[in-house]
Amino acid sequence: MKYGKDKYTSDEVMNTTAAYGVTPFIRCLKGEFEGYDVPILSTGLLIGRDATACHLIFSDNSDVSRYHCRVTYSSKTGYFVVTDLNSTNGVYTENGQRIPMGDKLVLGPGQQFGLCGDEIVFLTVIKQNVE
Repeated sequence: MKYGKDKYTSDEVMNTTAAYGVTPFIRCLKGEFEGYDVPILSTGLLIGRDATACHLIFSDNSDVSRYHCRVTYSSKTGYFVVTDLNSTNGVYTENGQRIPMGDKLVLGPGQQFGLCGDEIVFLTVIKQNVE
């Protein structure tokens, strides 16, 4: 899945939904993708500037590292895990604390995290699938 301003493949989203039984995603509250909901793939979501490797691509933002962070979701625990990939400008908790480079931030649904201070802010969201 590649997600620029306007593209991702719906097949990958459908596969993720089937794998989890719910649809986990992050909602961008502030930044270039404000208002966008980005699904978390079963393999995780890589965020950064590298258009060849990342799923959510911030190609025009030099504050975002080439490989900034990875977001995963565990259906067993119901938690999201945001892993800082040794980014220059960091991953932040919702209260503004920077996590150490290379560390993980564990979040429940409805919690926020930021990149580059509060320049880019995301909300973790779970959508229950109805059949």
